[in-house]
Amino acid sequence: VEAPSGVDVWGKTADGSPAVLHWKFGKGEVLFVAGHPEWARVPGFLGDVARWAGSRRAAGTDTPSVMVNHLVKNGVHYAIVHRLPDSFRPHAPKLDREELAKQPELTAKWHIRGLESGSWRIEELTAPGIPASVRSAEEIASGLATPFRLCQTRVYRLTRQ
Repeated sequence: VEAPSGVDVWGKTADGSPAVLHWKFGKGEVLFVAGHPEWARVPGFLGDVARWAGSRRAAGTDTPSVMVNHLVKNGVHYAIVHRLPDSFRPHAPKLDREELAKQPELTAKWHIRGLESGSWRIEELTAPGIPASVRSAEEIASGLATPFRLCQTRVYRLTRQ
């Protein structure tokens, strides 16, 4: 992939594609950084730029092996929190239920920022029988500590009280 004429390439991806582009526009300048949806977690130059710029996701976690997605449908918020497999590591276990159940738990704090102030009812949809809790938007933004097994996904429904 080549940059158009008049565009300076200030950085490239590992495969050599333009990733940081600069050009003049009107009376100003444009700096375009192609990147990853979780820029602040990306190692190297793009992560450095994101952290320098104060980038942070509305939904996230303090643990690199845990991923958080925040979805809203018909005014109801959902958090899908997943502990990723360690399959890239040489010591990774087989990914069957019995072996996964033997792996140690990991406690991670996940958060959603930008919820309307007030109380929110949190129901875990992937664990029937666990009672719902009520937390403030501020508590949810600060992070909720949750234990995870390897490859475990937890789905939460958050409704405004």
